[in-house]
Amino acid sequence: MLKKILVAVDGSQSSFRAVDLASAIADKFDAKLITIYVIRNMQLPDAMRQMAEVEMVQETRLTTLQTVGQKILSEAKDRAKANGAKNVSAEIRPGDPAGAILRYAAEEKIDLIVMGSRGLGQMEAMILGSVSSKVSNLAKVGCLTVH
Repeated sequence: MLKKILVAVDGSQSSFRAVDLASAIADKFDAKLITIYVIRNMQLPDAMRQMAEVEMVQETRLTTLQTVGQKILSEAKDRAKANGAKNVSAEIRPGDPAGAILRYAAEEKIDLIVMGSRGLGQMEAMILGSVSSKVSNLAKVGCLTVH
């Protein structure tokens, strides 16, 4: 029985299709649906981090990405409710997307992870492998990838 479903969103059409399917599943099983948006950590050299201007840029970047994340999560929540999910919440987490999703899933005892097959970082995915591939290979729970 599915009690908690985690759906990762990044603003891509693929992630919103994942929300649509995850919310239909949540409705069928009367499960809680949690949407998660991960703010990727930006690695800067130590010398750059020590500059005041870079700190300001980093702070502005984080604020901007949090605002974007809130808007994406708000749209995801509206879509989920329109598709029948009744108990919907949202999380923003920092870090490597695959790692943050896996940590959250383990901490919260998620039963199913739903993700889009390709997000907004398609060039990086071609080089390093997609977030959905990493999550599905390393998750301790079922994963559903939506195209």
